[in-house]
Amino acid sequence: MRLLLLDDHVAARQALVRRLVGEPRLLVTGATADVAEAAALAAAHSPHVILIDPRRQDGAGIAAIAALAAVELPAPPLIAAHASYYDAEQWVRAQAAGAHDWILKQFDVEALRHRLEWGLERRKASN
Repeated sequence: MRLLLLDDHVAARQALVRRLVGEPRLLVTGATADVAEAAALAAAHSPHVILIDPRRQDGAGIAAIAALAAVELPAPPLIAAHASYYDAEQWVRAQAAGAHDWILKQFDVEALRHRLEWGLERRKASN
């Protein structure tokens, strides 16, 4: 499963990439803080999943979700808001912007992989 990570918290982004490197079923195709770079990486690598932190320091997390959801790809990716805690109001805005799931950053790698696989299967079944 190809995965793209958009998170403006450098330490969190680097920590997740380090944790995912050893997972044989997940391939990180890009990890960045920059929305335009993430869109270019998505176009180049057609990820199955895009994890986006909706709580960007610049306040543009929901706009980032919308921007990545608008990238035309051969197969639309699963877009998941990836945050430290659940926020129902922000989840409603994230869904309206194009997010399909809300996943907590505290997930261990195996649980994250299972959640992403489940999300991809759920999307296939609904299409």
